[in-house]
Amino acid sequence: MLLWSVACLSGITDLTAPAAAFAQTQPPPATGDAEEPEEGPDESLSGQAIEVAPATEDPAIAGRLEDILRRLEDVGWVADPGVRVEEGIVTLRGVAESPDRRKLIGDLARNVEGVAIVINAMEVAPPDPLDLTRITATLRAWLTDAIAAIPYLLFAVVVLGLTFLAARLARRLARAFFGPRIENALLETVAVRAVAIAVGVVGVYLVLSVCGLTGLAAGVLGGAGLGGLVVGFAFRNIAENFLASVLLSMSQPFQAGDVVEIADELGVVQKVTTRGTWLMSLDGNHIQIPNGTVYTSVIRNLTANPNVRQTFIVGMDYADGVAVAQQVIDDALRSHPAVLTEPEPMVLLDELGASTVNLKVYFWCDGVANSGLKVRSSVIRRVKRAVEDAGLTMPDEAREVIFPKGVPLRGDLSGLQSDDDAAPPRRSDDPPAVRIETPAEPMVSAGEGDLASDTDELNDQARRSRDPDAAPDLLPDPPPNAPPAATDRT
Repeated sequence: MLLWSVACLSGITDLTAPAAAFAQTQPPPATGDAEEPEEGPDESLSGQAIEVAPATEDPAIAGRLEDILRRLEDVGWVADPGVRVEEGIVTLRGVAESPDRRKLIGDLARNVEGVAIVINAMEVAPPDPLDLTRITATLRAWLTDAIAAIPYLLFAVVVLGLTFLAARLARRLARAFFGPRIENALLETVAVRAVAIAVGVVGVYLVLSVCGLTGLAAGVLGGAGLGGLVVGFAFRNIAENFLASVLLSMSQPFQAGDVVEIADELGVVQKVTTRGTWLMSLDGNHIQIPNGTVYTSVIRNLTANPNVRQTFIVGMDYADGVAVAQQVIDDALRSHPAVLTEPEPMVLLDELGASTVNLKVYFWCDGVANSGLKVRSSVIRRVKRAVEDAGLTMPDEAREVIFPKGVPLRGDLSGLQSDDDAAPPRRSDDPPAVRIETPAEPMVSAGEGDLASDTDELNDQARRSRDPDAAPDLLPDPPPNAPPAATDRT
């Protein structure tokens, strides 16, 4: 643009006046900061003063500017130009192509020697609604950029394709490496995906760097942490449950088929997904507990130790010997086949009640092979029969009242039984009263069944029922030689 403006001004000088009539235009001093325009005319001023003949007069100034405006009219900068000069005051008229063109023409007139003031009365042409020049230029620029980006796009496609293949290869190698070392399926999947994602991130960073988007690549890597933080806050519960499932897979506090109590829920473990832990309750209902709750709650695993302790209380008569009652109950416990001798059963004095001496009975049973509820029922029934056969009394405090010192009577007692006919008071060393013999009770009644565990039945019901969650099970399969899980142990 700068060279073009100088050429136009020089051409105007040659065409309008002899060389002796107008001052010769001096070329501008060269500077190191001057830059050549990339394309199109240079719309900036050269900064040099346009000189005229020494005897400068208004007609000469007007003629000079008219020549210049005619040349500018030819290139489309101005339409219908007009110049008026009076005593060095220049008035410009016409229609400029744009505000920038109007300003440049005014600056050009100010650089003419002898001009005192420039009154720029030019108007700016309104934009043509049918002019598609700017749209065409924009589309042309987009097309140019698209053509220039084709090599980078081809490079990106090739690198991303190689990255995909490298990620698949890395996943296979990672699975081959972590498979024999990590038994849990979820932990193995997380480790394999972490390796594949790392390879993918490296490939994307390489593509962005080669395409000149290193800043964007760094922003992507730096924003991944921020994005993860934002996603973590938005899906806090989901992320918490997933992380808890990973931690549960690492610690493995229970296995499939174990009887556990979590968050006041008792049941048999069916499976663990990335969201929650599924239990089959003792009532046959499916219960899902979020893994976040499972990991932060107290977990009672009733299957880890096969031995289960059961307790119940027996109320004996104050007139009976406590030691005798303890021996009778202990013999009944040891004679029961479902009661373990190691740890040994215990019969301890618990408290002195209102009308009974309460003995607390402790015994252990195999909770894997037997049902704790059934064994407890059978043991209580056997202890009751043994106590009755020994002539000991288990009074009911709601219906039987004992007066150790007798009941004082007042008034006329002539109609009552005489003292001779009165029954002597019972002493503690008297033999027990004669009891009516009853048929021997079986060790296991029909109501108690075979004392076997109910866990197998619950697991069979779970297999036959509809699966409420189709997500894959994260729990490892129990070993083939593992004993069956225990049933309820309340």
